[in-house]
Amino acid sequence: MQIVIPPKQWIRNPAYDLFFFCALWWVPVSLLVFRSTLVGSTVAFFIIYHIFIRTPHFAATLNFTYLYEPNHQYYRTHWMRYFALPVLILVAYGLRPWFDAQSFYSRVLITVATIWGMQHIAMQNYGVLSLYRTRSAARADTLLPTLEKTIFHELMTLAIFEGVLRLWLPAQTLDPWLMRLAWGLRGLFVLTCVAYGARLWMRRRISPPSIPGILYFLTAISVMIYWPVYNRLGPGTTGSNAYFYVFNGQHCLAYLGLLFHMTSNRELSNRPFATLTHAGYGLAKFYAPLAIGAALMIGFALWRYNWTQGAMPLNVTSGFQAIAVLDGVFVAHYYLESNTWKFSQPHNREVLLPLLKTPTPASIEASA
Repeated sequence: MQIVIPPKQWIRNPAYDLFFFCALWWVPVSLLVFRSTLVGSTVAFFIIYHIFIRTPHFAATLNFTYLYEPNHQYYRTHWMRYFALPVLILVAYGLRPWFDAQSFYSRVLITVATIWGMQHIAMQNYGVLSLYRTRSAARADTLLPTLEKTIFHELMTLAIFEGVLRLWLPAQTLDPWLMRLAWGLRGLFVLTCVAYGARLWMRRRISPPSIPGILYFLTAISVMIYWPVYNRLGPGTTGSNAYFYVFNGQHCLAYLGLLFHMTSNRELSNRPFATLTHAGYGLAKFYAPLAIGAALMIGFALWRYNWTQGAMPLNVTSGFQAIAVLDGVFVAHYYLESNTWKFSQPHNREVLLPLLKTPTPASIEASA
């Protein structure tokens, strides 16, 4: 008789998920590393972060979108969506340096990038949490997806509403309302979290959630909250920079983990790695071209900044100014992801869903 091992609640396995997805360690470790660089300069952290975490994440999107063979024919057929519009985004953001930072054109592009970027993070969190939910009995609960999506969008709004409003409204008009708006949004977030927790508790016997799903939810929440400790890291924008590194870094880590999981499933026919050495080799093979591509993009940004300014960026502010030339790549990435992961499209379901399965060992043949 054939004995089939039942699906697991982890996306890949406990060690893998606890590193890439259910990474409650990310906030304290990131803050410790960031704090240690403040003794010298945060520029080192800035460069390491962008070369090894953030920009490889964008490179992974381009790699999976355009180099994955099952996508080729579909993308050629829908060339306007997958080629023409990304080029238009690159051109639009490529022209931004020639406009004043306070111009209407620049403010529109910054607003789009800010909102789309955070919405992209919120929807990735919702998507990964959905993977855990569908691996548990909680998949039968139709209210949980609505509550999860609401929570992540509330956190997204909390993260960006002040910055976006300040782009468009004068301080004398905005400042009296900011605190009230912030506390109102925090109140809504707390109420939604209470409703979510109550729902899980009430249905714990009917459709219990998975422990990995709860761990991922706590991870996603922990990185998107602006904790008071950020204000103790240093003056000016130091706390905001640390917050960005934390929430965006976890997002990039989870995405790279998801893409490596899918790449491994494709190459190993949905089977696990045979040994830890085999897994390490697979990760190096997956990550090396992404890091090289990231280094080339960052190198181009630094060269351009040095060419236009006559000096290399020596602090985080000038570092962000230097990589602004890559904003078009970042926003094109948001656009591509919004299409690639749209499961209402039959092509995406056909291509992606088999790669998202939990790898299982070959069936065990045994005699009855």
